Amino acid sequence: MRAPVLHCYRWKQNQSYINVYNAMTHYAQDVARELCCEALWILSHTPVYTLGANAPWPLLYDSTIPVYRTGRGGLITFHGPEQRMIYPFIHVKYREFRVTEYVNTLEQWIIRLLISLGIQGQQVSERRGVWVHDKKIASLGIQIKQHIAFHGMALNLYTPSNAFLKISPCGLQKKFGITSLEQLGAHLHQEEIDGLIWKYCPFR
Repeated sequence: MRAPVLHCYRWKQNQSYINVYNAMTHYAQDVARELCCEALWILSHTPVYTLGANAPWPLLYDSTIPVYRTGRGGLITFHGPEQRMIYPFIHVKYREFRVTEYVNTLEQWIIRLLISLGIQGQQVSERRGVWVHDKKIASLGIQIKQHIAFHGMALNLYTPSNAFLKISPCGLQKKFGITSLEQLGAHLHQEEIDGLIWKYCPFR
């Protein structure tokens, strides 16, 4: 395989999850076949609930919002316009990543971004994602197929919607909450946050 080149693509308008999911699946296959370069997709979704591959169907959720089962790990979560999705397509075998190392790299990516904004994020070994005290600011779920890691992370930009609060996101107990950049005093335009996501990307 030739040395990886990472291309960055960003969408300003909210995107349908199912359309992006199908596109991600095909793009990951093309990266595995060396038909496409590694990539980073940055976007936001129209409101949607997603389930991990083995997650049980939720008992409580907003029935006006679609629910899709995916190939990623993890349980149920909500995605919407108040988040920025970070979807890297990375050849983990070529880059010699073990799964845990790759996940740690993703979390450290967000932590470095938060530090640049004066926010102290942290990793918690028994609870994946990025945390500020006992509140989650970024969730994480990946799938690896043919040595290509895809799916990725959701960074909370704004106050979570009621749809988020109706579920137990990622299987969290109620003692753990959700927070956002806005709630922590960081008010950024979409272009600014996208620029920081790219700036601190560890795969460039």
